[in-house]
Amino acid sequence: MARLVLVDLTGLTFLSSVGIFSLVRAQRRAAERGAVLHAFGPLRRPVDRAFELTGAQEFLHLYPDRDHAITAAA
Repeated sequence: MARLVLVDLTGLTFLSSVGIFSLVRAQRRAAERGAVLHAFGPLRRPVDRAFELTGAQEFLHLYPDRDHAITAAA
């Protein structure tokens, strides 16, 4: 089983393209090291909209809460 990196997005109220790029880059770097990155938290507007507009949800593993993120990695 791959190592799991969890990113807690709970409470996030703003996410710029730089933030999205950082998450995508972190996921890529985790994969290069044999790990998987799962981000979780209830995404509120405008954060969910930023993911939609950029299409980043197609590349990132996003989950509604920590339990789902951990279960998905099993």
